[in-house]
Amino acid sequence: MDKKIHNVLFLCTCNSARSLIAESQPNALGKGRFKAYSAGSFPTDALDRMSIQHAVGSIGKS
Repeated sequence: MDKKIHNVLFLCTCNSARSLIAESQPNALGKGRFKAYSAGSFPTDALDRMSIQHAVGSIGKS
C-alpha cells in the first residue's frame, strides 16, 4: 500500500475563496494521503466571507 503523502497546490488569483475551499477538501477528506495548500497570484488580505459562508452552508447538502 502506498503511504506517500501527496502535496497538492490550488492556485487562484486572490486566494480569498475558491482555492481556500479547494484546499480544505483533500485535507479534510483525504485520510492523511494529501497535504493541500492554497495560494494566489495576487493575494488579498481578506477572505470573501460570502463565498466561504455559502461553501460551509452547503456541506452535506449534495
